[in-house]
Amino acid sequence: MSALGRMLRKAFAWFMFFMAFLLLIPVVNAEEGWPAALFMVAAAALGGGMLLRGLRRESKAAERAAEIERQLAVLRLADAGDGSLTATEVATRLGWPIDTALATLRALDDGARVTSTVTDEGIILFEFMELIHDPTRPRDSRAAVAPADAPAPRPAATAQRKERRG
Repeated sequence: MSALGRMLRKAFAWFMFFMAFLLLIPVVNAEEGWPAALFMVAAAALGGGMLLRGLRRESKAAERAAEIERQLAVLRLADAGDGSLTATEVATRLGWPIDTALATLRALDDGARVTSTVTDEGIILFEFMELIHDPTRPRDSRAAVAPADAPAPRPAATAQRKERRG
């Protein structure tokens, strides 16, 4: 749904809450006929609440879809390389802010398929174990897939990766 449509639905929901409040005034002062007025108050409030709930669900679904797309982009990047990434690599190669890259990598870090380790230089290295230990993958695919203008891997971090793999 478009932003305008969401804004209109939200405004209508709050209008329904306002109408429920206005309809509540005669209920308080009425001696007879108050059950019908109370029903109208409840209906207006329930309608507004349902509209807001639907908007919140749509928003959460859109956020989740965006998170999944970010994670898939990181997984493709790790698969194209040697199976390990840093937040800076993700941010520069995908054009994301460093906070977004780090949050996405941390969301993927489950301690089994993706683990994070801190190198001697203090760099947080996220290793995609299933990609690193896949015998069908070429060992040094980063050079074959990386664009010509991509920065070269850091020598110290690359040596530490190879030492850990044995």
